Amino acid sequence: MDGGTVVVFGATGGTGRLTMERLLATTRFNVVGAVRRPDALAGFAPEHAASGRFRAVACDLMDPGPGDARLIAALDGAAAAVFAAGVADVWAARRGTTLYSEGGGALLRAMRAAGVRVLVAVTSDGVLDDPAKPAVYRWLVKPLLLRRVYEDMVALEQAIAAASPWLKWAIVRPSRLLDAPPAGAAARQPWIGEGLMPPGSGGWVARGDVAALIVACLEGQARWGRALTITC
Repeated sequence: MDGGTVVVFGATGGTGRLTMERLLATTRFNVVGAVRRPDALAGFAPEHAASGRFRAVACDLMDPGPGDARLIAALDGAAAAVFAAGVADVWAARRGTTLYSEGGGALLRAMRAAGVRVLVAVTSDGVLDDPAKPAVYRWLVKPLLLRRVYEDMVALEQAIAAASPWLKWAIVRPSRLLDAPPAGAAARQPWIGEGLMPPGSGGWVARGDVAALIVACLEGQARWGRALTITC
């Protein structure tokens, strides 16, 4: 892809916001931030808002409107969408969510109705059963706190894969997200590939690196139809 408009869902989250910043700074895409409260993006990228390259729209994945009308309106004229929405914290994850299965499902329906055929979606490497992860994560954290949210992510991934061939898609599966690299690790380059992370990985990734991968996918630097793990 080269130009057009990208609609970012989850635009006020750390990954979504960095993705919008990178799109505006390094590409020719216009950007729409789809959020429940557009005022949450007041003051974001003022020069691009003034030029018309950026705008925020009111849109809730969990309240798409009759016939997904609100989502369809947010996608009007877009070339691609980014699903970067997520649960607030680990306790919200423990309670369970349908954000991925229902919210993501509504987005897929709306994209088809609006004629938007490109999607990059962020889930987690936690959807994979990785025996190399620490035992406390595999036996306590994942089954007790994160199992339900990972199951919901799997449902979204399956729905995306089933949308082929009309949909061009990429799934980004980050490991544990950090706002910035740990001290002394700033120069560490992320590993990107399909499947489990390689032995010796730190099991974390900076949100900025995830945003860079999302933008690279949109620019066609990664093959479509792949689920890409990213970790450091």
